[in-house]
Amino acid sequence: MSGAFHDNRASLATSKSLGYAENGDRLMLRRDRPDRILDLKLDRATWASRRRDDIEIEGLEACLEMFGAMPPS
Repeated sequence: MSGAFHDNRASLATSKSLGYAENGDRLMLRRDRPDRILDLKLDRATWASRRRDDIEIEGLEACLEMFGAMPPS
């Protein structure tokens, strides 16, 4: 899930270019006034279709605990 204020075109364009789709909206205070945030969702099928095999993650094992995951044994 992600989101951006309705008038943040740069953020919305970046999210949409990555495959996120609008998934509703909600009001949130912005400078002490209610304003509309567009909720965005990246579904599993879209994420999987954009998978890249040319990216390698280094040092992941040291971070797994921060994500609530245990390193492989």
